[in-house]
Amino acid sequence: MIALSFTRLWVRMNMAFHWLRSLFAWRQQHFTGVWYYSENAVTGERRAIWAGGCYQPLDMDWLLAAPRAHYIGPNGFKRV
Repeated sequence: MIALSFTRLWVRMNMAFHWLRSLFAWRQQHFTGVWYYSENAVTGERRAIWAGGCYQPLDMDWLLAAPRAHYIGPNGFKRV
C-alpha cells in the first residue's frame, strides 16, 4: 500500500514538473516578416504569432507537422 502511494505521488510530481518545464520551453524557429513561428522544446507543440503588417499566408506545412499547433492572429486564437 505504501509503495503504491509513493508511486502515484512520484508520477504526479513528474507530471507537474513536465508541465512547469513546458511553460518556459518556447523557442523561436523563424520569422517571415508577418508571423513569428515558435516551437515548444518539451511538448513539440508549434505556434505562429502575428506580428502585424500586411497579409501573408501561414506556413501550414510547418504547423501541421507537429502533434498540436495553433496560431494567434488579428482575429484571435485558433487551433489548427
